[in-house]
Amino acid sequence: MPTGHQSEDEAGSRRRLGRLIDEQREALGKSQVEVAKHGVTYQKILAGDSSVSERTLRRAFRVIGWDPTSLPGVLAGGNPRPASPDSTPAPESDPRVAFEVGGMVASGWPAMTEQERQSVRDAAERAHRRLHREDDEDNAP
Repeated sequence: MPTGHQSEDEAGSRRRLGRLIDEQREALGKSQVEVAKHGVTYQKILAGDSSVSERTLRRAFRVIGWDPTSLPGVLAGGNPRPASPDSTPAPESDPRVAFEVGGMVASGWPAMTEQERQSVRDAAERAHRRLHREDDEDNAP
């Protein structure tokens, strides 16, 4: 059943998308909870809820190994494309991981060698670039 201003076609496309995501999640052996840990409102996706943003849907695609740029094609009835190695998020791009790592780094920074510090700086820079690239994708028309 369509929600809000959602047409029958859009509702059907969203429900189909929810089924595809669920099938892929199961094929990967991931639980719904594992997928939801990445900020994905899983039950709403399965229901085809139109309130789920494209940003959240792209995040779900990343979590299950699909190329987030294939979302419009999937909503139009096509098939998702596998993610390229470049589009798979690194663990350091997850804000919760970054927070934990930040705490560990702050407490151990004085004892680190310069090489270890540079590795931390490099990882932070990679995470920063990825997050901004994802923001740019989210704002694309």
